[in-house]
Amino acid sequence: PSLYEAMSYFLLFNAVRDLRGDCTDHRSMMIHVSRFTDVQNKITEAVNEWLVQVKSDVLNYAALSGEQREHISSLRDLHKVWIEHDLERISGTNWDNICVKFLNRAIAPIAVRAVNQKTGATSLDYFNHKDDGLRVIAVGGNSLSRGLTLEGLAVSYFYRKSQMYDTLLQMGRWFGYRPNYDDLFRIWMSEDAIDWYGYIT
Repeated sequence: PSLYEAMSYFLLFNAVRDLRGDCTDHRSMMIHVSRFTDVQNKITEAVNEWLVQVKSDVLNYAALSGEQREHISSLRDLHKVWIEHDLERISGTNWDNICVKFLNRAIAPIAVRAVNQKTGATSLDYFNHKDDGLRVIAVGGNSLSRGLTLEGLAVSYFYRKSQMYDTLLQMGRWFGYRPNYDDLFRIWMSEDAIDWYGYIT
């Protein structure tokens, strides 16, 4: 459930960035829950399957009335995340406006990419999207935690048990942010990881 929440938040993040006029900036979400490539690939497939369904529902139903939208489970879930993260206050607009004018266009370009030993960083072709901005959910493990920069990183979701300072501090660079969305970035991690970061601090 927490991963679905994080992914839903990333979709809404894209709509808010478009609302703010940052339409050509790169936007990334990171999912890092296993160092095993086969697990990463299975997660990538599941995430992509979810994303295709949500995109379809948004395309077909987001412009309906608020009451009608609540009958569509994916739109209902997005609305719940919108409320839980206080995005109406943060964005300065309401849910109806986001659904009707921004949501479909904002999430349509989002792609899911596995980033691991087999694919390398080539799956994140930021350079080829320098004019329109790559919107990507990157699923990976060690390749993500060792020197790879995710442009426009906004949502980090990770579960990794490590007590090694260097590993934890390398992961710490995932939490950077840039102007114009410092109020929007979010991190999902385990309580153990939070405790270890607190201990290091």
